[in-house]
Amino acid sequence: MFYAVGRELGYFRLGGEEIALTIRTSRIFKKIDGRWQQVHHHGSIENPQLLERYQAAVLGKQP
Repeated sequence: MFYAVGRELGYFRLGGEEIALTIRTSRIFKKIDGRWQQVHHHGSIENPQLLERYQAAVLGKQP
């Protein structure tokens, strides 16, 4: 088993709104039948304002 931690950069786009995202991530991999397979992935948006903006866009609400 091994794990990887880091940051993922990307964006969320809905209609005309685009939000740049920085997400802290962790992934766990396990060797199953001789092949490495991802068995867990977690991501967190740490910046509270960015998280609020993202959630508002996803839920269709004003921040």
